[in-house]
Amino acid sequence: MYCFVCGRIFASRLLERFGVIRTMAMYFGGYFLVALSWFFGFVNMNFVRGYSHGTHSVFASGYHVSFYSTFSRERELLRHILEGILVPMGVFLGVGLILLMHYFHLPMGYLMAGLALVLTITTLFIPRWYTHLSKQNLDTSEHISEKLHAIEVLGQRGHKGSSEVLSQLLKNTKSHPVVREKIIDTMTKVQDPHVVHTYTEMLNDPQEDEEIKMRILDSVLDLKTLQNYWREHAFSQHHFLQTLKNYTKKQRIRISKS
Repeated sequence: MYCFVCGRIFASRLLERFGVIRTMAMYFGGYFLVALSWFFGFVNMNFVRGYSHGTHSVFASGYHVSFYSTFSRERELLRHILEGILVPMGVFLGVGLILLMHYFHLPMGYLMAGLALVLTITTLFIPRWYTHLSKQNLDTSEHISEKLHAIEVLGQRGHKGSSEVLSQLLKNTKSHPVVREKIIDTMTKVQDPHVVHTYTEMLNDPQEDEEIKMRILDSVLDLKTLQNYWREHAFSQHHFLQTLKNYTKKQRIRISKS
């Protein structure tokens, strides 16, 4: 029952709030604390085993979602390499470490806590690589569907600098309209208020597509984080409102002429 609740409720909530990489890091961090607690006698092995089995879905959810940072043609190959080669190697390594700990009469808590700490630290260094991989997929893909997939991945929480990557592509007028519209929808979902600077620049551009500008205005209305952002960036707010005023004036003139 505990595993079911953790898998159905907590795992999805953690992924949505913290992203793929941070969710996996939280699992390993929790394992590190549990292993330390067992080593110092605060909990017994049944508690450690319960944590491992009960919260494994938290790690597994992030692990399986992480495969979608690659394209479908490469995804299965990567999965086979990890689960067919690296996982068995990890099992042999783990058994070897357990035998060494037993041979030298060292407490097993050292091994569990040490491995959990190493995995936690390693996972925390992954976000930049994870973002770079998604950005590379976005830049190299020639198919719109694959670009949309890469944008979806970059829209997940936990990425480093994904908003800047998407903003640069959004400003590129040579990008396909569907791709640009997807970026606007993703930026709205991410709720990063800094995108308003890109929006302001695009609204000021007379060569920019009117449909894209209308999408931008819809996005601004849905950016709930802007209210707090304006309090600390009054000049940016003034600049945006001035841009909006000029844009509205031009639209009225254009409509009156037509």
